[in-house]
Amino acid sequence: MKKKKKNKFPNIRVNKNVLKFVGLLLLYSITMIIFFIGIDKNQEFFIGLTAKTTSFVLNLVGINAVLGEGSTIFLSGLSLEIIFECTGVLSMIAYSACVLAYPATWKKRAAGILLGVPGLFIINIARLVFLAFIGIYYSAEVFEYMHGYLWHITLVIFVVLIWLLWIEKVVQKETI
Repeated sequence: MKKKKKNKFPNIRVNKNVLKFVGLLLLYSITMIIFFIGIDKNQEFFIGLTAKTTSFVLNLVGINAVLGEGSTIFLSGLSLEIIFECTGVLSMIAYSACVLAYPATWKKRAAGILLGVPGLFIINIARLVFLAFIGIYYSAEVFEYMHGYLWHITLVIFVVLIWLLWIEKVVQKETI
């Protein structure tokens, strides 16, 4: 007679698919963080790309923006220093890790990353342009609130929404 193991936590049911997803999510997240954050040249690339793109878009919408030495954008009465945390790379890593950890074909995962990451980059540039407007036309307190709270929460929401949209429109799409 086979002895049945007694569950130490009888009210908790372990779903192997959830555990696999969480394990893969951690593995992919850590790997990408080491690659993108652990290598200074990668950080410099994303900081430069973000600063140049933000400066370009600000000029496009009629705000005189001058990109100074390094990654500082000078506006009328305001300067924005673009640091690595401003690049949106951490949001892109979180999104990509979710896509890679989700049970889907590699083709669908590639489509998710190739569509979602540029989308998050565009959202991040829009965030920085919005913050520049706030910095120019409103108080420092409003800017700090928008920068420190509202947009952090908003980026998390966008990551989840884009991931869920990918699951609904790409992964679960039935072929005819």
